[in-house]
Amino acid sequence: MPFVIGTSPILPMPIILGFIFVFLAIQIFAFSNFKKINIFHVFAFFIMVIFAINPQIINILKKDRPQKIIIVKDYSASMIASGRFNGINNAANDLKNKIKKNKNYEIIEGEISNVSQVTSFANALEQVENNIDKNEIGGAIFITDGIGIDKNEIARPYPIHQILIGNENEKDAYIELIEAPKPNKISETAKAKIIVKTKNIDDKIARLNISLAGFAPYQINVPTNKEYDIEFKIQSSAITPVAIEILPFDNEISVANNAIITNIEGIQDRLRVLLVTGEPYEGTRAWRNLFKSDPAIDLVHFTILRSPEKEDYANEEEVSLIPFPTEELFIDKLSEFDLVVFDRFQNLVGLRDEYFQNVTRYVKDGGALLVAFGPKDAEGKGVLSTSLNEIIPINQPPEMIDGDFKPSLTEQGMHHPITQNLNQKWGKWDRIFKTTTNANVLMNGGENPLLIVNQVEDGRIALILSDKSWYWQRGFDGGGPFRELIGRTAHWLMKDPALSDKYIKLKDDINSIKIDYFGDGSLQEMRVIGPKQNLEISPNENEKFQFSRTINNPDFGLYKIATDDAYGFIIHGAKGETYNSFLSASPNTIKNVANHNGGGNYFYIGIDGKGQIGEITTIDNLLFAKANQIFFRKNKNSQDIETARRPFIPQSLYAAIMALFLIIAYAGRKLFRQNLD
Repeated sequence: MPFVIGTSPILPMPIILGFIFVFLAIQIFAFSNFKKINIFHVFAFFIMVIFAINPQIINILKKDRPQKIIIVKDYSASMIASGRFNGINNAANDLKNKIKKNKNYEIIEGEISNVSQVTSFANALEQVENNIDKNEIGGAIFITDGIGIDKNEIARPYPIHQILIGNENEKDAYIELIEAPKPNKISETAKAKIIVKTKNIDDKIARLNISLAGFAPYQINVPTNKEYDIEFKIQSSAITPVAIEILPFDNEISVANNAIITNIEGIQDRLRVLLVTGEPYEGTRAWRNLFKSDPAIDLVHFTILRSPEKEDYANEEEVSLIPFPTEELFIDKLSEFDLVVFDRFQNLVGLRDEYFQNVTRYVKDGGALLVAFGPKDAEGKGVLSTSLNEIIPINQPPEMIDGDFKPSLTEQGMHHPITQNLNQKWGKWDRIFKTTTNANVLMNGGENPLLIVNQVEDGRIALILSDKSWYWQRGFDGGGPFRELIGRTAHWLMKDPALSDKYIKLKDDINSIKIDYFGDGSLQEMRVIGPKQNLEISPNENEKFQFSRTINNPDFGLYKIATDDAYGFIIHGAKGETYNSFLSASPNTIKNVANHNGGGNYFYIGIDGKGQIGEITTIDNLLFAKANQIFFRKNKNSQDIETARRPFIPQSLYAAIMALFLIIAYAGRKLFRQNLD
């Protein structure tokens, strides 16, 4: 057994050093005066110093340091999506119990977080290695499905093993969107190029379920592992979400990767707007400039200048103004317009009521109507004097009130896409037409409705109960967002999908799906259809225009959320390795690297994690590892352990030697003095 010489002073070393200094000083003084030194005194003193220092023999035992064994549990999204969570814990407990039977192993645990959308085995190892001496690592074991992104980054000088929570040859399929549908003209078709990839599945045909927002789902058959074009007929200019999902195959390991979401979009070349105004006034130019400045709008504008009763002494050939083309506009061409605007309309030209009945039908069939009231409406000679009063949502004849007021948003206006987020540095208006309504009021003028919107069967209507909106465009009293307000109102009326007043926003997190609904307060019920669960959600009584709900711990896969007129699709877990990839367990990510470095084996132990793993052992040479072993490299590091101490010279011997020298020194001194006498 090797040993070393150590000390265990019986006095503090500074005191011992002090004694030595004093003794040397005395000896130097004696030599300087008497030219002699008693050598036996010196020997006796140094024997006393050695006794005080107390030299000892220390026996040392060389012992191997414990081997650090790294165990990393993979809780990433792919593990959770394929239902392997419980298997992780079962396998970990079994593995640790087997490792602990060898007392020279020390287990160091790490994990891949459940918020990890992509598994990096190398990063997981680095996080554990940062806290330990890398030379003491005997090996690493991953409890995983083997799905990861690492290449050579995972290479280590020690073996890396995989305990795969799953079975060999697991069946799986996923769908990939190769080419998204391109926007096309309404009534034309759009194509989505997809491919359904399968693994360990014999079926050559996949059954797809296709859901277009607002339409009944339908199913088609497509070949597997081949590109395929799915055609969609474009029916509107709205952006329509489309969900395409594979109906599960028998014994498929997961459906989390069985769906994709894309959009189809219709293109409308240009929008046609019919603007009919009463006698010219300051606001006419503002309305005209607004629509003419939009390159996507073709404007047809007519102004009613005179009534039939007005005397006219000019010859007919001298009249340069064209007649009001009533029949062409209100009968023949009306359906070609996307928006009809009446601004301070005055019913002075004796228009037949059938024209306005036709406008009413136009709105009910899906058309858009914007009415800005003027003085004639308060006199009973405006739009309310026509058949349009059937669809105009006010309860009593308007009363014209002149006086300053600042427009303001109602509660609903704060959430409606027409008026939400409008810059509210607004100037004053000075005229409003007082009335009441049961429709949706977005803006008030004082205590009176100012901007009203409403759904009329398949169409929409908006009322501006003032003829002073142009004040904002001219900058009076600081002006206001005239262009934004009228522009948004017009596009909302024309059902621009970007201004939908009923829509759903969805956000996917690793453990939840958040649903935000925005509407007009009429929502009765929201339907949620998930991979394994269907829900019905109703707003609370005080949630009129907006409400939020969270689905906690949802199953991975496609969710369809729908109301009567708002739709949304979301795939829970459609990120990273749970999307566009197989979720069947595989050792390949680590296996290819491990074979060229420290080596390593893998073991399939089932989804429940209760299968058999290999024999656990340490070997000197990794080249002789066996395929059925979880083997670790043998570390050459050792540590010194002190096992015993004993005095270098027994204390009694110290005393005898020191006494001997003192006696000799005393006898020699006495003999020296006798010789002098």
